[in-house]
Amino acid sequence: MAKSQTTTVQETQGFEPVGTGVSFQGGVMHIAGNPQIPNRVENWESSNGLTQYTTVEWVEPGTGIRRTSCNCPGWTNKKSGKARSCCHTKDMEGTKACNKKRLGDKQIRSLADAVNAVPDIVDGKHLRGIDIDWDD
Repeated sequence: MAKSQTTTVQETQGFEPVGTGVSFQGGVMHIAGNPQIPNRVENWESSNGLTQYTTVEWVEPGTGIRRTSCNCPGWTNKKSGKARSCCHTKDMEGTKACNKKRLGDKQIRSLADAVNAVPDIVDGKHLRGIDIDWDD
């Protein structure tokens, strides 16, 4: 039996860097005003062990272009003239392994899954959320 010739764009599309035109509204990444769909979440322990960071893989509807975001300081503090990145997003994209402690990952199919995958409090400690509202 021949292999099916139909594949989704998401299966064949690589990652694109997050540069200008990105915003977060209600925890959802928007590119040029268009909301992205969360696809996968990874959680990481911070270097000091007191904070948990969350990396999200986003997929652009229609094109299947994938982008990543993270709530760690390395990603949120964008350097002028450079695309946003950190060791967590590079690991998720498969470009460079991150030496931080991975706490787990989860496939997600909806914003509700993403919200449930991003903890707010663990063992009484408040964690950094992804629901930041800003425009770049």
